[in-house]
Amino acid sequence: MAEAILSAVLDQLASLIRNEVEQKVRLVVGVREELNTLDTHLTLIKAVLEDAEKKEIHDKAVKVWLGQLKDVMYDAEDVLDEWNTRILISANGPHVANRVRSYLLSLCACFKHVGVRHAIVIAHRIKDIREVLDKIALSKDRLGLVQSHSHEEPRQFTSSVVDVSKVFGRDHDKQEILSMLCKTSQQETQVRIPILSIVGTGGFGKTTLAQLVYKEATFKLKIWVCVSEPFDRERIAREIIAHATIKTFRSVPSALHQLTCLRSLDLSDGLIYSIPSEVSRLLHLRYLDLSFNTRLKELPETVRSLVNLQTLKLNSCYGLRKLPEGIGELSNLRHLEVEYTGDLKYYPRGGIERLSQLRTLSKFVVSDGSSKGSVIGELGNLNFLKGRLVITRLRNVKSVNEAKEAELQKKKNISGLVLNFGYSTMARYWKRQ
Repeated sequence: MAEAILSAVLDQLASLIRNEVEQKVRLVVGVREELNTLDTHLTLIKAVLEDAEKKEIHDKAVKVWLGQLKDVMYDAEDVLDEWNTRILISANGPHVANRVRSYLLSLCACFKHVGVRHAIVIAHRIKDIREVLDKIALSKDRLGLVQSHSHEEPRQFTSSVVDVSKVFGRDHDKQEILSMLCKTSQQETQVRIPILSIVGTGGFGKTTLAQLVYKEATFKLKIWVCVSEPFDRERIAREIIAHATIKTFRSVPSALHQLTCLRSLDLSDGLIYSIPSEVSRLLHLRYLDLSFNTRLKELPETVRSLVNLQTLKLNSCYGLRKLPEGIGELSNLRHLEVEYTGDLKYYPRGGIERLSQLRTLSKFVVSDGSSKGSVIGELGNLNFLKGRLVITRLRNVKSVNEAKEAELQKKKNISGLVLNFGYSTMARYWKRQ
């Protein structure tokens, strides 16, 4: 559906205008007016989208209109994301800006302008998009599209990772699906691709069953893509192609060069020893899953350049020893998952406390007092945390006053808290009633 991409562009517009004010970054002359006009057009168009998507089945003119809207929305999302990223980079200081500057020309390939000053390029592209959108907005009235008041919440991202120890009674279903997949893949020709749907009421474990099948399937190429709700065929196709490219390229860095506009990347359950420094080219990336790469020991420092990243999953990376020193520069990070990372005994000093938007932090490690390691007080600023939090190596806390700096009483949304003092007999578990 066009609503998914249109909503994303509206979010980008709001973020762009907000950041421009907060960081006191001056827009190119006339661009603010263009942005305000874009926002007005998109808000009005969004109101009639549900009616348009009902009518496109029988009305070819409406179908063409929706196609034109999607095309310009994809272009708008890339352009606004580029501008917003530049603002975030400048806010993080010159050390990030200098490291990323050499990569920005490759990002311009997303909207087919290379070798021109970025601000001027973006300004012209925004104007072009606004002019196209003017015509689309006028056409909605001619097509007789009316406003709808219903709203459909987007589905949350899922990954292929599943904890099999928490799943019971699915072995028969799993084996039956695996058998069907193997049988159909042998019978079908290379032209036809077998599709197997898992259908059922919400909450019955369809996703979990699919995760179990994915984990045990032995196909040469396996790709997990989270299907959006509302359904967006174009974006799903792009994501499948991107993941296939990553997994089939012999050189991961060369693949990263070609996927600079990627938003989501799942490299979980693989055999990755290291992440190339070229990952910093993925400045549009929102979601990165590296879970179950058991031989991965560290992430490159260039990860700090992924200023748009919202979710970073490192669950069951058993060999992971440390996080990047510049992790605090990931200002948009909402979810940092590091469950089952027993070798991770060091968080960089001053990094976690800068991630004030964190909603998920599965584990926090208190250092032994070294100047480079994290201290308990860094939790004080993370008042949006929710769910379960594990705090390890609490024996390194020197005093009651130091412990109070964590301000755990302000974290109202934490439902479970594990306190580990570094000895197996000293763990304490508390659950909010």
